[in-house]
Amino acid sequence: MSGDDNAGGLVLAASPMAKKSWEFLMLLVKMKCLITQTCLLFHQE
Repeated sequence: MSGDDNAGGLVLAASPMAKKSWEFLMLLVKMKCLITQTCLLFHQE
């Protein structure tokens, strides 16, 4: 099936981008955690 070949090609092409996307995702999660902690601190006072 050509569909499988296309999927494999997409995975190979996305490989370098996947790492960058993962790092970006982790950065967003860290920022969200910081924002949440900051909000909690303000609400506690």
